[in-house]
Amino acid sequence: MNKINDLWYGYLEAGDKSSLVVIDPLLETGNPKTVYMYNLSANKITEYKREIAEPKLRALNSTEAGLTQDLKTGYDVARKAFVPRDNRIALAPAAVGAAVSVKPPRHTKLPADDIDALDDFSIDDSDLDLDEEMGEELEEDLDMNEDE
Repeated sequence: MNKINDLWYGYLEAGDKSSLVVIDPLLETGNPKTVYMYNLSANKITEYKREIAEPKLRALNSTEAGLTQDLKTGYDVARKAFVPRDNRIALAPAAVGAAVSVKPPRHTKLPADDIDALDDFSIDDSDLDLDEEMGEELEEDLDMNEDE
C-alpha cells in the first residue's frame, strides 16, 4: 500500500475502466458499504461499492509509483470541486440557552374577490356531480349501519 499524507494511492483493476486511484479516509460516504475514490482516468471522485471495488484494488507498482505526484495533483483539483452525493451537512446544535430567531414567512394578501388568482386548476361541473353521488352513497351506507 502506498500511503502519503494519509491518502492511499493504488490501482483499480477494472478492465477498460482500470485506473490509478486515490482514497482519502477523510471523505466519508455515510454508508459503510461504499467508498469515495478519485479515479485519474475519469478525473473525478466517484462513489464505489466496497464489495466490488476493494477486491480489484492493488498497490502501485514501481512504474506507477512514479506517477504519484500527478495523481495527487489531480486529486487536489477534484477535491476542491467535489460535492458529496447527498451533500449532507452536519449542523452543530445551538448553544444551550441561546436564543434562536426564526422569521415567519412573508405572505401576500390577495383581495377576496380575486379568488381565481389562487386557483391553479379548473373544476368542471361533472367533477362536482361525482363528488355529490359519492357523498349520497356514503350517507346511505351510514344509514344502513345505524339500522342494524
